[in-house]
Amino acid sequence: MLQEYRRHLRALVEQQERERSAEAAARQTSRYDTLGNLKPLTEQITELMLSLPPAQRDRPWSIVDLQGRLQGRYKDRPSLGNVGEALRALGWTCQRDWTMNGGGRRVWLSRT
Repeated sequence: MLQEYRRHLRALVEQQERERSAEAAARQTSRYDTLGNLKPLTEQITELMLSLPPAQRDRPWSIVDLQGRLQGRYKDRPSLGNVGEALRALGWTCQRDWTMNGGGRRVWLSRT
């Protein structure tokens, strides 16, 4: 009985590992175009926003939140300056959130 339980647990762990590796591979390939080149940040941001539900897409974003979801060219994540340039190129605007919860932090709003 104990051996059967161990086999069942191993099968569950192996299935989870396969799912994680498949998700990681899908995320990795979506960052590259058909020639294997890294997609520009503007394209990465556009695809990210299209993949999100409207309630999440239309909320104010901090630049650090966006940076964590993008792939950099030379490092794991792009620089904040490059993310800001890409957002401006897409028509996003930067505003300060002076509400009690915002505390004066900068947030980015999409053009929609």
